[in-house]
Amino acid sequence: MGKWFSLVVSLVDILPTVTDVLGIETPPDVDGQSLLALAEDEIAPAGRAFGQHHNQKTIRTDRWRLFSYGTGDPPLLYDLASDRRAIKRVVNAHEDVAAELEGELDTFFETDRAGWNMQFESLGEHGTT
Repeated sequence: MGKWFSLVVSLVDILPTVTDVLGIETPPDVDGQSLLALAEDEIAPAGRAFGQHHNQKTIRTDRWRLFSYGTGDPPLLYDLASDRRAIKRVVNAHEDVAAELEGELDTFFETDRAGWNMQFESLGEHGTT
């Protein structure tokens, strides 16, 4: 009953999964992918999860977690293969990884998901319009 995955998925995958299970069409403006096909071994996961909270943006892979604050300060990078709780910052030892992940993060929010930024900017202090 059920399966255990050690793969990267995101909360935005919940709605497409629910609509898939219910057999209804997912609205076209919804991000994410259904995890039902993943559970049935028909597709591979995206391999990346993105998040944003105020100025903080994050990208998560199977090995790395990077936080960027958009302030010009160095990002926070964690190696989840050796530090599952993300306690030890490793950006100085892996500057190349940090630069690559920051590039992916910038591309995601500036190009692929610009609507996220507009949506968050339109919300009030407590997440209401």
